[in-house]
Amino acid sequence: MDLLTGIILAIPLGLIPAFIAKKKGHSFGLWWFYGWALFIVAIIHVMFIEDKTVAQNNNFSNFSSPSYTPVQHSTVPSQNQPPAAHNDQDAKMSNTAEELRALKELLDSEIITQEEFEIKKKQILKL
Repeated sequence: MDLLTGIILAIPLGLIPAFIAKKKGHSFGLWWFYGWALFIVAIIHVMFIEDKTVAQNNNFSNFSSPSYTPVQHSTVPSQNQPPAAHNDQDAKMSNTAEELRALKELLDSEIITQEEFEIKKKQILKL
């Protein structure tokens, strides 16, 4: 009976490291299970894990800074542009694609909302 009581009491205790891990951008479910099974170890471990949201927020700060200017590009390169201009255009397109990927990661991580994503996407693509 005491073992069953201990298992039942461990269920809500597992929520503590799970919520901390979720705030840091990690899986809630896995950390709940870890906290449920080994609460003392999990609570100490969760204090030292990497905060993924800080790195993602730093990426997002590039989008929201006043000096940020989205790259505008044409999908069809002009035939009379010198090769250097094509390389610049390829670099700009690559940069835009990277910005959109980073923005999508923020959306998938629920750091930004769908509405914020659409606004920033339109700014990046100059729509």
